[in-house]
Amino acid sequence: MVVWTFFGQAFMSLFKDIATAQGFGAVMSTFNSVFAGVLIAPQDISSFWLFMYYITPSHYVLEGLIVSQYYMDETPISPTNGSPFAQEVIGSTTCPVYSEDLESCYGTAWQWVYVSFGGMFKWEHIPWGFVYLLFLCVFSKVIGFYAIKKLNYLDK
Repeated sequence: MVVWTFFGQAFMSLFKDIATAQGFGAVMSTFNSVFAGVLIAPQDISSFWLFMYYITPSHYVLEGLIVSQYYMDETPISPTNGSPFAQEVIGSTTCPVYSEDLESCYGTAWQWVYVSFGGMFKWEHIPWGFVYLLFLCVFSKVIGFYAIKKLNYLDK
């Protein structure tokens, strides 16, 4: 929330009118929604757009929340037939034999996270995500401070 608030303040001080600031905020919000890893899974983002996945603040928030909650979580989850998670579970120790009836098979919550996000959400990323979000907070405050000090949109 702090990143969004600080970028909103920076946009308001950087641009001449509210409509322009809201437009840039809407573009940033759209990119965050699309490239955070929810609407398009990280493994399905084309290599051309992969940089957006890595610069999107929401990606680091989402990864931090999911990984810190489900890292090494052994809660059993039943797979749906034909899903990527079912393909991962079939042949594992919890479901050694393929069958159309997956009721006796199960995977873990951490396996589901691994499959759902293509192995791109990792425990090791949490400190770097925190540092990146902290950097964005400082960067947006510096931009906002600079804009307030150096830009003057008042008509004289």
